Amino acid sequence: MIIGVLDSGVWPESASFSDAGLPASLPAKWRGSCASSASFQCNRKVIGARYYGKSGIAAPTPRDTTGHGSHVSSIAAGAPVAGVNELGLARGIAKGVAPQARIAVYKICWDERTCSAANVLKGWDDAIGDGVDVINFSVGNRKGSYWSDVASIGGFHATQRGIVVVAAAMNGDAGCVVQNTAPWVMTVAASTTDRRLPCNVVLGDGSVYQGSSLANFDLGNTFYPLVYGGDIPAKPTTSPASAAGCSPGALDPAKARGKIIFCGAPEPSSDPIKYVTDGMKAIGAIGFIVGNNAVGKERLLSLRFTMPATQVGNKAANSISSYIKSSR
Repeated sequence: MIIGVLDSGVWPESASFSDAGLPASLPAKWRGSCASSASFQCNRKVIGARYYGKSGIAAPTPRDTTGHGSHVSSIAAGAPVAGVNELGLARGIAKGVAPQARIAVYKICWDERTCSAANVLKGWDDAIGDGVDVINFSVGNRKGSYWSDVASIGGFHATQRGIVVVAAAMNGDAGCVVQNTAPWVMTVAASTTDRRLPCNVVLGDGSVYQGSSLANFDLGNTFYPLVYGGDIPAKPTTSPASAAGCSPGALDPAKARGKIIFCGAPEPSSDPIKYVTDGMKAIGAIGFIVGNNAVGKERLLSLRFTMPATQVGNKAANSISSYIKSSR
């Protein structure tokens, strides 16, 4: 089987794309090519790689610079890799759905927001002509009707030729809107997992609340002052929402330094958690807690933090908020 991935390219040296154990000969139906160079080589796993013009790039290649294309390619057909972990957490074997499948890469995107219509349509054309069996299209698609959107058009032509088209439903858009809904496309949501990565919050009164975090930090038995971001705005003109969500630059460094900051849930349009973390480091905070204040929302994402931090659900957030108001 050959899986064509229309995305941001691939990082071919990743262990997920090892060709160990695969037959030396390529599938007879394969008609594609590899844009190989001194910095990019295909193998028996990644058998094809194309890219589509990007102005201002001196030496463009199919190499992935955002990580997204490598991510979805490894989910589809990654070879088994032992000992995979995140900061020492959740160690295990990672492998794709079809680890024996070959991968053909079509770099139609140059960053998370730049996937031009011309590149997308050319990628569909080439994947169809190259002889792939499946096309993976994990790219957002909000454009127009089925009759004018290039992804729907490309998917239609692929389906006509017996190619299975699998597209992403996307990542919980603000209105829970499903994307890539053309009826000739198999639209697939992201899955949940059966694994929790707990990171506890321990308060001075002995209460313990379980959060979730991809952060391997331990504050031991040392207690630090706890303060709500909304109570320490940087200046009187700071918007309450920015301070409550701990947006970068929204908190008073003098009142945040040496403390653990409790933050309300960030708004969908707010700064990514990386920038919140960078802001916390800049003002000298010890760590922070992200409180999910959406009613009834207790299922948590394990966000990746680079300092002591965790995310808690609605009930825990309310209890921590009450504790801050009732105790020095």
